[in-house]
Formats: sequence, structure tokens, C-alpha cells
Amino acid sequence: MLAALISVAFFHVSTRHLTLKIGTGDDDFRNGSKLDLKVVTRSGALVPIEIARGQRFPDRTTQTIGVDLPRDLEIDSIEHLELRYYNRHRDFMEDDKWRFNSLEVKATVLGGTQTLYDNPHVDQFFQSDTTWSTGTLATFRRSGGFLIQVNDEIGRPQPNTDLFLNNVNIGHTNSAGQFTTLTPITSASQLIARSRIHEQDYYRSHHSDDSTQNWNYRVYQTNVRIDNSGTAIPEFSVAGDRVNVVVKKRQALFGLNLLYCIQMDEHPSDNAKWINLVMGVSQFLYNATDGQFFVDHVVFTKQSQNWDDSDGRIVSDNGYRANVPNQTGGFLGQNIAGTCMMLSRANDSPTLSHEFGHYGLDVRDEYSDDDGNLKCTLTLDTAGSPFQMNQPKASCMMWSQWNAGKICSSISSNPHRDGTRQGSQSCWDKLVSRWNRPGSAELITPSARGTVLGTITMGGTPVGLNYMMPTISFEGTSRPGILPSGNLRVVNSSGSAEAGAKVWMQENGPGGHNFYIGTTDSGGNITVEGSHWLDTFSAQSMDGLRLGSVANTRTLASTLVVMGPTTEAVAQVRPDKGKGKIIIPQNRGLLPIPVEARLVPSLEFTVEKNQKLEKIDRAVLELDGGRAGNGGKVMPNADGTWTIRFGTYPEANGTVYVFGTAKDGQPAFGTCAITLATLKGGRPREVFGPAGQIGLSLFTQKTQAAKILIAETSMVSGADSQGNPSHAYRILSDEPSVLEGCPLEFRVPISRRGPRPRLTLLIGDKEGKNLKPVAKAVDHRGLNLITAKGAGEGTYVVQE
Repeated sequence: MLAALISVAFFHVSTRHLTLKIGTGDDDFRNGSKLDLKVVTRSGALVPIEIARGQRFPDRTTQTIGVDLPRDLEIDSIEHLELRYYNRHRDFMEDDKWRFNSLEVKATVLGGTQTLYDNPHVDQFFQSDTTWSTGTLATFRRSGGFLIQVNDEIGRPQPNTDLFLNNVNIGHTNSAGQFTTLTPITSASQLIARSRIHEQDYYRSHHSDDSTQNWNYRVYQTNVRIDNSGTAIPEFSVAGDRVNVVVKKRQALFGLNLLYCIQMDEHPSDNAKWINLVMGVSQFLYNATDGQFFVDHVVFTKQSQNWDDSDGRIVSDNGYRANVPNQTGGFLGQNIAGTCMMLSRANDSPTLSHEFGHYGLDVRDEYSDDDGNLKCTLTLDTAGSPFQMNQPKASCMMWSQWNAGKICSSISSNPHRDGTRQGSQSCWDKLVSRWNRPGSAELITPSARGTVLGTITMGGTPVGLNYMMPTISFEGTSRPGILPSGNLRVVNSSGSAEAGAKVWMQENGPGGHNFYIGTTDSGGNITVEGSHWLDTFSAQSMDGLRLGSVANTRTLASTLVVMGPTTEAVAQVRPDKGKGKIIIPQNRGLLPIPVEARLVPSLEFTVEKNQKLEKIDRAVLELDGGRAGNGGKVMPNADGTWTIRFGTYPEANGTVYVFGTAKDGQPAFGTCAITLATLKGGRPREVFGPAGQIGLSLFTQKTQAAKILIAETSMVSGADSQGNPSHAYRILSDEPSVLEGCPLEFRVPISRRGPRPRLTLLIGDKEGKNLKPVAKAVDHRGLNLITAKGAGEGTYVVQE
């Protein structure tokens, strides 16, 4: 390399001298620009010294520059050095820029030489007047405290690195990768450094927490080595008051950024439930991935705010079976637009972790509802094996998150089992295939490590939430009168508990939503969340229509009484001097209103003539996903029927609720769930109906546009003679011919626990009568899916 020597001398004789070797990269320092050196000591800064002196630093060269210091300056009192670049070279087209690549600084004291600073990887690109600093020099003698220096494996300082000392976040490093603390640090301390090297931008909005962009995960290099015993060891060295930390790419940590949307309202006192849930997810994933994944940031919204942008959608049904509908995604690759985790408010942390396996890691289920012997891995049932189920090394969490907490791999001692929906590729191998930046951070699989780790521990105990503590926030405002979660008990007229009763909640006031909140337990109890003062509840028992309602007081501890299989009652709890008072009307009849959906230019519902019905008070269209529909226009007809019109919806999924009054003064109630989709020839379409997912597509030769109306109907009994549940849909179209031979897919929610049942598909007339099997229907076992060619308009019934 070309070397130049520039000496800058003082007028007095000095025994202290600095020698600077300044490396220039692929953009030269031009003559005319200015470069000042500032020496900053314990007592202050010396007068800056101009060291370029009009010289040019050519591309890819090193300049050696000598600087004399005052004779009374102690070298170990120099805290740091600064270089100040001044752009003074002006061209007609472009001003000067300089690529500052490396710096070595040595001091000569009484004939001896001491290295103050040596960094071959400065890589500072000056484009305007800018100051660069060495950071605190290793030779600086401090008057107290400890200086932590964080570098990567090739010696580059790591700015903005998060530091955790003995489970406490003490701050982050400065631009030179340094941090000062007065807390004593010894080799026995637990010092963890987490240096961010990547933030993945994200196409979904409302993911910009702690950033200037939407992001879905971050990648960190850490100083935590996890050995083959599963022990997490923070590595650093202490020399006097200097602490040196090195972060490495083989010690990477992936931090997730998730948006969970709660369908219902939520009281602040219930935040602790969600916080504990997320902390559990972070710990579960950290352990499952051998200390390489955790939950970094989480935002919870309520009342379905930001529903479409959310990663996890928490529905009101306490018995909803968690799933990832349509295609899975993968945070480490392209995440599929519209994919989400569909979750129940009653799900636990392992379940959320399992669903993230689908949503974030792009892995499939490794169990079968139809075959209990299908497990991954093969050693789960081997007695005495370290990989036996419920042991710390058992896998795979995609088989059972409660009995196997690890992710399966291709390691020979406990390999992934082929034959599951995951296929021949292990979950670990799939995960790694999604990560495309191994040069900056490596994912270490059990196969690469050569062993399967058990529970990850630090200091002899499972790793707690220290350097993987999620940042959790809650957004959104509540409706007036929001209440903490509480209990509602459903009993029959004799006072016996109604186990398995279905319960709905109607929010009070204008714009209030109606939510199905699930079924009662064996004691007739159900936990109610997101309720408000004077909300009302309805319950339906398993063996007959038993509708009633109870208004929510400021203290939710009410009993909803539902009457005999053929009679119904309404019970209301009204505020009475601050206490709840149950009032059961003398007449126990609640009049059910049959509601039929019609496909016309606007979305209409017809209520048939009923001699007992006095009037219809109101009708509300509740769109799926917590989105509020509008109130319907109720129009009495001359023939004694009513028409309820909601206007034009090109596409909609939801439920209409009709509230009326019988001639005896008692309440009347009706409901009908619908899906409306606009289809065009040759374009497959998936729509999410009120009781499941229904796929419709047209043959390519059918080019006309058509509107398809799918209405969940109660015209067909909810169960057959053996008590097997069924799901009935009236499917109509403004172009009925498109339903002849149209491929249909029905993906229904399973309404009971245990093995997934076989499905059959029937079709009847529009009233749900004259049912007969649909020809050549195919039951896709384990997927809750049955497919067939359409047989025209009518009522389709999926029978479990």
C-alpha cells in the first residue's frame, strides 16, 4: 500500500506522540477537505488538530500521520478520540465524499509504544460534515464503574445493543458499542448482550411498534452459548473495570412481532390474562426451538380493531377449535396475505405456540384425528426413552403441544416420522429452509448440533423471561360500562345445572354486537369476558329450544334460568338500588321468529306470517370478524309478513338478528346466518361462512358473473336421530345454472371433542325437506372438509 507520513509538531519538545494509520476505501479524501483530530481526556478536550493539511488520501491507501501531545498528558487519561470531517472540496457536479475504512492509533511514551486503538473495520462513509468517535479507549483508566464493550466476531463495535445484567435490562450501547454501569460485574454475573442485525419489513399495517416501519420479526446476535446439555451460558470477560462481550451469528435469537385482535371488548383488569398468555408463548417457543425464537413485541386490540391486519384473531367462542385457515405462511419467508391464527379466548400458551408453528414456521400437523397411532416422532411411545412423550426431549409440538415440547428434526436418534401432513421433511428442516440470511445469523438444528436438547436452563433453572421478555401493549377504547370478566351460570327451571348450553351475549345500546360466547361446563358455568352493564344473554340447551336472557349488572354474578324443552323464558336483571334483581315474567313463552334469507338486488330477509307476532322492533346485521353491519329497514307487508332490507352487499359474511314483540307482550327472537359472494367464471373463490368455510368455484366455460347466497338455516334439525350434529346451508343464486356442477367445498367446525368424525353431504329443497345424498361427495378425513359437484339450488346439509 502507498503510505504517506505527515508530521504535525508543537513548538515545545514532547515525549508523548501519537501515530495514526488511516485507511481509505473505495472513495478518496480529496485535497481541500478538512479532517480534525480531537483528543478527549478525563478533564476535557484538547484543541482540535487539523491533520489532513490539504493532502489527498487516494482510494485504497493508508496514510500514516504523526501528532505530538503535551508532555504532561497521561496516556491513560485519554478517554476517546474524535475525527471531524469537513467537506470543503466542491466540484461542479458533486461534492467530496470519503470512505474511512480503518484506524490504528499508537502512543509513544518515553521511548515505549502502546496501542490505544486498532479497528480494521471502521467502514464509515462521510458524505457531509460529520464527527466519528473511537468510543472509550481500552487504555482509559476510569475513576469508577465498569465499561462494557460489545463487538461482533470480527471486532466491529455493536451500537444499540440491549444489555441485561442479572435479569435486569440496564440499557443499550452507544454508537461505539459501549455502555457504562456502576453495578459491579464479576465472572459470576449474568451479563447478556442482544445485538439487532436485521428487522424484516412487513406488508401488514399496525405492526410498527418500536420502529419506523411495519415489521414482523427481528434477528439478534447474542453472547449466549447453549451447550449440548441445554445450558444457556452468557459469555464475556472481565479485566479490571473493562468488560468485553462478543456476540456471534451461531448464537442468534429471532424475536417475533405479533398483533392479536380480540373480537369482543376487554376490561383493563383482564390484561393480566393476556400478558401471562404471551409470556407463556415466548417461553414455550424459546424452549421448543432450543433457545432461538421468542416473542419480542405484542399489541392487543379489542372490539375487532385492526382485524384484517392481525396475526391472531381471538374469537368470542370459548370452545372454538384453534386453526390456521387456508394456506399457512412463514415469517422467515413470504407470509401469505390474509393468513392468520384463528384462536379461542380460552386457548392456552401451548396452543398458541402450536398455531404459530403453522402460521409463522410453515409446518403442518403431525397427528390424525382418525388414527391415534400416528405420531411424530416414532419414539414417543417407547418406554424409558429420553424422547418418550412428556419427557423434556420429546417431539413434536406439531403432534401434541402438551405432551411433546420440542420441534422434530432429522437427527438419527429421534427422526421425524414420514406419513403425517408435514410429509417427508422434518419441521426443523422446513423452518431452516425459510431462513435466507445464514451469513448473518445461523439457525442450529438438532441434526447440526448432533444431539437433542432438553429443557433450556440457565444457572440450573429453566430460562426465565429476561433477555426474551416480550414488550406487550394494549390499544383501543371500550364501550361505556365495560365490566371485568365474571361468571354466568345457566340452570333449568328446577335449579339443576345446564351443562353444554349454548350462550349468546347481546351488547346494550346502539351498535351493540351479538356474540356467541360458547357452551357451559358441567356445572352450568361459563366465563363471560368483555361484557357491559345491561348487556343481555341468551342460552339454548342441548335437548330443546330454551331461550332466555339476563341483563348484566355492574357485578357479573348472575343465573340465567332457561325453561322446559317446549317453553321458554326471559329473565332480566335490572339495577335496583345497586343490586341485581331477577324478574321472571308470569308468561314464560318466548316466540321464535322463523327468518328466511333472500337473494335480490339488495340483501333481504323475510319473516313469515305469524298470528302471535305483534311487531318487529328492530333487526341488526352483524358481519363476521366483529365488523358491525347496519340496522335493517323493517317493512310490514299486506299479507302479514315482514321484509327486512339491509341494502347492497357485494360480499358479506354475518348473521341477522331479529327482535320482536308477541301479542301477549313477551319477547320474540329470530336469527339467520348468511354468506354472500360475487363470483366470476373461472375464478375460484373461498368464502368464510357463519358456521364454517365454504369454497365455491365455477367451471372455466361459465363466464357470467353470479351472486351466491349461502344462508345457515335451522329449517333442518340440528342433529339426526343418533344425536350427530349437522350443518345446514341454503344456497341460492341470481343465476341458478351456475350451481349445476359448480365445485363445492364445505369446511365445517367440529362441534365436539375427540376423533374427527366422518362427514356426509345431503341436499334438499329450499325448505330443507326431501333430503338425499349428494352424488360422489368426497370426505377428506381429518381436514373437516367434504367436496362435491353442485346439484343446483337448495339446502345442503353436512352431517357429522
